[in-house]
Amino acid sequence: MKLAWILLCSLLIWGCSDSAEDGKKKKNNDSENSSQTEAAVNPEDLVEVVGSTYTEYYDAAKTKIKFQGTRDDNEQRHGKWVFYREDGKESSISHYKHGVLHGFSQVKRPNGAFYYHGEYEDGKKIGVWKYYDEKGKFSHEINFDEE
Repeated sequence: MKLAWILLCSLLIWGCSDSAEDGKKKKNNDSENSSQTEAAVNPEDLVEVVGSTYTEYYDAAKTKIKFQGTRDDNEQRHGKWVFYREDGKESSISHYKHGVLHGFSQVKRPNGAFYYHGEYEDGKKIGVWKYYDEKGKFSHEINFDEE
């Protein structure tokens, strides 16, 4: 009886270890295939420039916009730029002047609620910036003119 019990336990351990090894091999193959797929995408394939409008995508099929905005003659961000999450929801809006943050800026949380908003002048925060909690309820404000 002891021999049968030992044999049964050995078979269970051996069977489980093979399954674990197969799982590790499958994970390794999956991550190798994933890396090859990611490596196959040329970063230039994710970008589209039409006139002064620059658009970068999450995917090579160009179905999901990552961010979009206008550029000046020196190809610096200039004007309104909108950033999106991978699910297509708007993440933030910022304004630039020749590559430097300048003007109104707002950032939203993944649930769409405001996180904060305020203004920049030549890359520096100015005026009152308002901050909100996870549900979008006003939390506090900071006046950067008083600092």
